[in-house]
Amino acid sequence: MEKEFLMKPKIDFAFKEIMAEEQVRIGFLSAVLKLNPKDIKETRILNTNLRKEHENDKQGILDVRVLLNNQTEIDIEIQLSELRVWADRSLFYLSKMYVEQIQAGQDYDAFKKCVSISILDFKLLSDTESFYSCFHLREDTRHTPLY
Repeated sequence: MEKEFLMKPKIDFAFKEIMAEEQVRIGFLSAVLKLNPKDIKETRILNTNLRKEHENDKQGILDVRVLLNNQTEIDIEIQLSELRVWADRSLFYLSKMYVEQIQAGQDYDAFKKCVSISILDFKLLSDTESFYSCFHLREDTRHTPLY
């Protein structure tokens, strides 16, 4: 008897296809971001190509880019091969998403929250055995969030 081929969800193509389903996105985002699924009324897939303004700008193509009904933008990335510069790459993508939100002449209150979710098939942090980590921009001594 032949075994049926089942594509693993870690494969980039399969992951993107799974995330194409809104109920899957809502379930995934509520679990990872610790939100009540009832608080996510809608998600929308956005263009995954990050804008290049100059020919020499670094290209960025996100795996899955989602907009929530509260205008929060989320980048969901899956990375199977070890990439030691993952933190730098993730921050680069997040920064590009953030600056794309504003045009010349707009007030800075145009900015909306951006979130990056990384699903890694390698150990990025050597100081923990935990599979889940959450980072924020904070003041060093008082730990006050910047945003």
